[in-house]
Amino acid sequence: MQKLTASDLNASINMNQLSFNTTAECLVHPANDRGSSHAWIAQADAKKAAMFGLSMQQSGFNLLVLGVQGSGRTSLMQSAMREVAMQATSVSNESPLQDLVAVYHFERAQQATLIKLPCGLGTKLRAEMDQFSRLLMLEMPKFVELDKQQTPKADAEAWLNKAVADLEKTFEAHLSAFNQYFQLFKYETLAYLSAWQMSNTDGESSLDNLISEAFFARFRVNVLVDHSSSMVQGMSRPVIYDNDP
Repeated sequence: MQKLTASDLNASINMNQLSFNTTAECLVHPANDRGSSHAWIAQADAKKAAMFGLSMQQSGFNLLVLGVQGSGRTSLMQSAMREVAMQATSVSNESPLQDLVAVYHFERAQQATLIKLPCGLGTKLRAEMDQFSRLLMLEMPKFVELDKQQTPKADAEAWLNKAVADLEKTFEAHLSAFNQYFQLFKYETLAYLSAWQMSNTDGESSLDNLISEAFFARFRVNVLVDHSSSMVQGMSRPVIYDNDP
């Protein structure tokens, strides 16, 4: 056993040896200020292990983080995930971030069609199709003649051709992803108008049956995955966080 003096319990540090002015400068900041940053104080090995695990390219691996409550596990790991996601990937065959949308399958109604789109186009497609539905809803009464019980197919087809051409122009750079979808809903609309006229034998029937919620639901786009925010933050990979124990 050795007795310690007061001087033994104190560490003398020359202020000139410190490379910072305040402790705020000790925080590790990313290359930009778009993500939150946290310091791994006295946890160099933990950070090294976390960064190694997050950088794994193979599937089937999981990273388990242990620590007492309040130790900063969540904030540290979120910071690490964002740091890895913002680093340029060195794997040449890794696909860029893509949005995933579900659209109506015109041949198998019970099975949606899933389409992958470049970042940001998922919500854009949804907005454009919502606009198309609203315009079509206004135009459809003009495509039927209740007194003759006939459908002016030429007028309807001309309007639909223009509407589809406008959509194709909007998504011209990525048309191959859903060109077939645009053409299918044009034919679906014409078939619906013809079927409605054939079944509507009552001259006094209201147009309410024409503006069918079930029919217009076919043009809705369900955005399953939207990476717009990740793209804005400069991430090359997605960061998914579920705050549900």
